[in-house]
This record gives sequence, C-alpha cells and structure tokens, in this order.
Amino acid sequence: MILDSKLQLKPGQTLAVLFAAFDPQFEAENADASVADVVLVFVRSPAQLAERAHYVTDALARGSSAWVAYPKTRQMGTDFNREILQRLMAERDADAVRHITLNDNWAVTRFEKLPAA
Repeated sequence: MILDSKLQLKPGQTLAVLFAAFDPQFEAENADASVADVVLVFVRSPAQLAERAHYVTDALARGSSAWVAYPKTRQMGTDFNREILQRLMAERDADAVRHITLNDNWAVTRFEKLPAA
C-alpha cells in the first residue's frame, strides 16, 4: 500500500523516513531529514522519542511537516500511546494536529509548531 495520501504528501514533495519499523511504501522522493519537505520519525517509547524528537522540532522550525509514528495501544509490548506522545511533544513546543492509522500496528500523528505566546 502506497502511503503518500495518508501523510498528505503533495506531488513533488520530498520525504525523510527515520528509524522505520517496517518498510513503508511511498512514491515521494527520499531526502535527508535536514532538507525534506516532510519528516516521518518512528518511535516505540518515551526514551526513543527523547532521542529522536529533534528531527521533528528541526523540521517544524524550518517550516516542514513532521509526523511521529508509534505503536498502537498495547502493541509490541509497550504502553507508549498518543496521550504520552502529545504531552512529551508539547514540552518541545509541538502541537498534535492530526492522528491517523498507518497500518494494523502503527498510528501516526502530525505536529505543528506551537505559536509563540
């Protein structure tokens, strides 16, 4: 299954997929995370998010789209979930704006930079 439409990729946009837990299929051209129009980061735990969140915040800082994929509730032996993800990313000034299912085991959330107070 081609996943471009799930992540709202537009024709010509580039994509960086980081730490993929499976082989997601995209038609978008691959790019380095530092220049991609869209960044997708896979995490399984708060510790992994802490290590990888900078890819999301860096993408948002330059105006790119950023998504975080995580196991659906109680999948893969983890209790990491959307609420934990949202809270931890809010601490990094990122707001969850869209949640979708990527496949049977993974969900994904798109983040935007919180507006300056």
